[in-house]
Amino acid sequence: AIMSVEEGVSVLATLTANAREEEIAREHGSSNPSRIIVGVQQGNVLATAFHPELTDDLTWHGHFMDMVVESKAGRQGGAPKQAAKS
Repeated sequence: AIMSVEEGVSVLATLTANAREEEIAREHGSSNPSRIIVGVQQGNVLATAFHPELTDDLTWHGHFMDMVVESKAGRQGGAPKQAAKS
């Protein structure tokens, strides 16, 4: 679990904590012990407290691919260039 985040870090995924997890979160000073942070993003860096590749949900993979496309478009100075017409 990700116990806390700093300014500039976006929480992308949480889970509902069970009683034992809430107790542990409180011991570690969590501001919201009923929710466990399991996915965050800061700029172009993603971090997860689970293995998204081991699930059937492709949401994380899609988000990562969107980040790659946006990054490549940004380096080219905008939208990808189209081939010149002859």
